[in-house]
Amino acid sequence: MNRSSSSNRTRTQGNRQTTSRQRARSNARGSSTRSTSQQHRRAASQRGKATNGSIRGKRSSVKAAAQKQVKRKSAINSRNLKRVKHPRQGLVWRIIGVIGIVAIITVLGGVAVVFQNDSSKYAATEQWRPFVTEACNDCGLDPQWTDCLLAAIVIESGGKEGVNSVMGVEGDIMQAAEGAYGWIVTEGWPEHAVAAQTPEASIYAGVMEFKQNLELWKSYLGEFTPEDTTEIQLVIQGYNFGADGWFAWCKNRGIRAYTVDLAREYSDTVMPEGAKGTPTHAQKWLNAYKNVHKEQQ
Repeated sequence: MNRSSSSNRTRTQGNRQTTSRQRARSNARGSSTRSTSQQHRRAASQRGKATNGSIRGKRSSVKAAAQKQVKRKSAINSRNLKRVKHPRQGLVWRIIGVIGIVAIITVLGGVAVVFQNDSSKYAATEQWRPFVTEACNDCGLDPQWTDCLLAAIVIESGGKEGVNSVMGVEGDIMQAAEGAYGWIVTEGWPEHAVAAQTPEASIYAGVMEFKQNLELWKSYLGEFTPEDTTEIQLVIQGYNFGADGWFAWCKNRGIRAYTVDLAREYSDTVMPEGAKGTPTHAQKWLNAYKNVHKEQQ
């Protein structure tokens, strides 16, 4: 009984030791397994991070590429939009350019017509120079006034031979039929072999009226020459308004030089309705005189 109990105890202890060793081995294996599992998880985690990093890198690079593509498309669209706009803008500018060119051509054409008309006036008037000089000599007026008288012809008729006066008289190139010596235009002047209703008759009548007006103004202003255009303008404006009334009005106001404003005042306050005259007549004459006189220098 004792040996059997002792043997049992011995087997029991041995079993316990065996169980302890098995547990130890099991724990060791579990520990090793856990360690290995942890290592696998770490490795997997690192691979995941690396993979995620590469994926993120790929995603970021893809995103960047996509953004570049979008920007490129936007730029292309922007350029296309500009290309769409430019033709319209170009069309507008072309239209403006065409309008500008047409306007310039029109203005230049108008200037050319005016210049041509002015040139023709001076050319037509110049043909009467010998007749004006002859009339000055016959009427007792110094021929130095020839250019002044030719300038008067330029603005009165442009030197056209067939022009009629406001009274319907033919050939009145100096519009002298309504003046103080209008009888020469309508009746002629046989003493100087001048026939009625001819340009020559108009020239003689105009020279006589100019001489009379010149002497009237010299009695007030003193002597002056064809170079004293400011004084001559007073004479010429009287040729348009009527010499006596214009002279008296200016003298009473102490006026010794022509201005457009003075002529307008006279026209508005003195000249009758329907016959106001041309306040700028003397100004136009001066421009013509400069051109006529320049040709002779």
